[in-house]
Amino acid sequence: MKAVGAFSASTVQKARWRLSVTTILAIGTSILVLCTPLASAATSAKLGLTGATKLTDYSNTLQGCAHASLKKPSVNLRTGNGTAYAKSSSKSCAKSQGGVAVVSEGESVGTVGIIAPFKLKAAATSVNVSFDLIAAARTSAAIGGFSCPVATMGGSFPVTNGTEFYNVTSGYCQAEAVFAIQSTVIVSQAGGGGFSASYLYDSNESGVLDSIYVEQVNFSSPSAGTNATYNYSSIQDYGGSNTTAFNSAYSMLASGSWPAGATIVVQAYAFIIAECVVQDVPHATASAIFDASQGGYHLDITGIVVS
Repeated sequence: MKAVGAFSASTVQKARWRLSVTTILAIGTSILVLCTPLASAATSAKLGLTGATKLTDYSNTLQGCAHASLKKPSVNLRTGNGTAYAKSSSKSCAKSQGGVAVVSEGESVGTVGIIAPFKLKAAATSVNVSFDLIAAARTSAAIGGFSCPVATMGGSFPVTNGTEFYNVTSGYCQAEAVFAIQSTVIVSQAGGGGFSASYLYDSNESGVLDSIYVEQVNFSSPSAGTNATYNYSSIQDYGGSNTTAFNSAYSMLASGSWPAGATIVVQAYAFIIAECVVQDVPHATASAIFDASQGGYHLDITGIVVS
């Protein structure tokens, strides 16, 4: 993950089963970082984490034939070192479990961080937060056979000089796994006033999404209208597996105008989610994992500078 303007993001299109991209710790992690009192802000000053309060939250959501696992996120208030891990998987349900029509969805999310307001001894116009992230994310999806089932509905209603008859055939099926991480820095002034925010986003995705829509319109009388057929179909293939390796220090800058004597709150967090969905696809599996917790992997806050 890189600084704003150089962020290697493959932004996930957001009009689908769509991840409740809520955290981004599907794994998880959300780091709210707030600072300790500023010793001097005449020039720039580096803020530590002493006196901050931990914020941690995590959860798994399951539906159908899905699984999820999540380690409790952690953050060290003395050093800023943090860890996070989560994994989710889904598969087609067997007939005894309701069959392929059952939506199988696994989601693992979490939040970890700190928060601490502090009072400025001098006016400030920027807050720069730096992170160090070493982690691995992987998504995969396998499909044994892909034939999207469709359903048809129809009806009629009166129109001028006749009757309109219609049939609509549609289908929607998927076997997908998505991982995403969003880093956020928010600076607000207690009691109102200056507010600033900055965001970074990255993701990877595997699997197939298929949408089918056919509408036929017919009229009992030519004078009532013109018969027509409307067709739409879309197959999006994101590949069988994708891996993202994070091994970088990056920083995020929030700009504003905060007067001397003001109390500001800096929130800096990474929001991570791993989610898998299998629907109306036979013999399919999907999995997503994010690991920033073991073997040297971590998600650390390394510095906060107000100037």
